[in-house]
Amino acid sequence: MKKIYFGILFSMVSLVAMGQQNYFGVKAGGTASMFSGSSAEINDMSFGYHAGITGLGRLGSSLFLQTDILYSTAGAQEFFTEIDDALAVTPNTNLSVNLSYVNFAFQLKYFTTPELGFFLGPQVNLLMTSDLGEMEAKDFYNPWDFGISGGATY
Repeated sequence: MKKIYFGILFSMVSLVAMGQQNYFGVKAGGTASMFSGSSAEINDMSFGYHAGITGLGRLGSSLFLQTDILYSTAGAQEFFTEIDDALAVTPNTNLSVNLSYVNFAFQLKYFTTPELGFFLGPQVNLLMTSDLGEMEAKDFYNPWDFGISGGATY
């Protein structure tokens, strides 16, 4: 598993280092998350954070490659109205779900003006911890999460 982490880290740093102008920095912010599913009747939003390092390499006059390695937290508050034998939950139980991830993102960033840019790219998330109330629950969640990240920056 350590070889996988090192390989991803090496690939990200190498891709950014290939650019003509490189920028490295720290990235931090807040997250808001909630889950959906058939067993959760009421699902309240949970707030967390993300923090890590970012690199930006120039590929052209307005085109950049941005790579991020972030530690992030996510979660939710779930209210169960039925018995859930797998989670040992009785009816009318409020359960707190707390997850932590290491996120690896590769994004193409295009600046339309010197201040305004748009980014889009794949993101791979590795589940580090998962707590359901008082118990560790890694078996209930997929250890790898894949997605697309995108947005705007000013």
